[in-house]
Amino acid sequence: MRKRLISTLLTLCLLLTLLPLTAQAAGSLERFAPVRAYDGRFADVPAGAWYYDNVAALYELGLTDGQSASRFGAQSSVTLAEAMSFTARVHSAYYLGDAAAGPAQYEAPGQAWYAPYVQYLKDSGVVDARFDALLTRPATRAQVAYLLARVLPVTEFDGRNADLVLTAHNSGRYIADVTSATPCAAEILDLYRWGIAAGSDSRGSFRPAGTISRSELAAMLTRLVDPELRVTPGWDMTALYSAKGATYSSFVPGEAVFYASHTRDDLKAVANNIRYAFRNNLTSIQVYLTGCTASAANVDAMMEHYMDASMLYPEQCYSNLRYSYNSSGRVTLTFRNPNGGDRNAALQRAIALHDQFWADGSLRLGMNQQEIARVYFDYLCAHCDYDYGYNDISRTAYGALCNGLAVCQGYTGAYNIFLKLEGIPCATYSGDNHIWTVATLDGVGYHLDVTWGDQSWGVDDTYFCMTPEESLRLHS
Repeated sequence: MRKRLISTLLTLCLLLTLLPLTAQAAGSLERFAPVRAYDGRFADVPAGAWYYDNVAALYELGLTDGQSASRFGAQSSVTLAEAMSFTARVHSAYYLGDAAAGPAQYEAPGQAWYAPYVQYLKDSGVVDARFDALLTRPATRAQVAYLLARVLPVTEFDGRNADLVLTAHNSGRYIADVTSATPCAAEILDLYRWGIAAGSDSRGSFRPAGTISRSELAAMLTRLVDPELRVTPGWDMTALYSAKGATYSSFVPGEAVFYASHTRDDLKAVANNIRYAFRNNLTSIQVYLTGCTASAANVDAMMEHYMDASMLYPEQCYSNLRYSYNSSGRVTLTFRNPNGGDRNAALQRAIALHDQFWADGSLRLGMNQQEIARVYFDYLCAHCDYDYGYNDISRTAYGALCNGLAVCQGYTGAYNIFLKLEGIPCATYSGDNHIWTVATLDGVGYHLDVTWGDQSWGVDDTYFCMTPEESLRLHS
């Protein structure tokens, strides 16, 4: 009876050993611990080589013995069979705590050396039969990416480069050789997101159809099993988002016809002349009043139209409009901010903040326009106070951005600069002694009042993205 019980237990142990990996305990990166010390045995891995530490770590973890006792084959191209054998060892070490234990279950007389590794990966669900006819050929880098991206659970990767890779790849300037038509594109991009791959040049090219050397594979394998070795590409992303070079002129898109003379109430001519002035960065223009006498009342009425038109562009940093005229009807208009307020300083401050928000991830690819508008809305509410002294400089974006003090015209001017730096169409709406932003976000028109959104207790969301009807009711 005792002998039969022992026999039964041995049978059960054997059966448990041969169970599919999906039925075994969860794996752990903690199982990748050195099992021996690297003694510098590989003559083709010189100290100082970029891959020296990776090869040494691979040896110490028991994941390679090299091509021979003294040669790793650092520059040799990897075949698919070799790539699968490395992958199988990683999988086995992760789940079983022994790099050889998993494949060893599939050893049989007369089989190809790589057969146990391939069958182990198939039964583990890492691969299917897609590579069966290609095993003795050099592996492509795309094929290797497929294997490496599937060998460990995705929960072992923190996606440290996810935003960077998304922005870089979508720009078309980085990893440009990986497209939707590239075999194993999803797995390749996963390796970049996880810090396993960084590319082979300054643009992060992966060369998916190219071969991969054993030294390159060693680097990727050790990054898989040791999070401290994972990398973040050193790409300069500034050019992808920087607003440097933006000008006040660029905030007035398109061209405008200049009307050298027009009647007092020709609003089309007034609108065009304001656009013409700001589009061409002019501080003054000269027009002739026609159709009526050049009386104070008529000139004043025409100037009211010009003031209303200029208030659609508070981001231009002008707080008032001065004018003079003569009896012939010649009127000279000058856009001014009499209390200083460097327009260039205001713009450069806005550009610096814009670039900072993109660099630190406050703004990122994939955000819609309403989300982007919210970032700037909250920033101004947090960093600007209402100027109850009503200084003229506080009527400009300079006051809001550089002094941290503004009235409604200054708040709105600064906010419109931010939106226009993002390519978001915007203008203003004026009520009784008050002005706020109107903008098209994601194809929908909204009113946004940063001034009233900035309350002493925090941000009042009521004034962010109001419908026109809500805005007029709240401002009545």
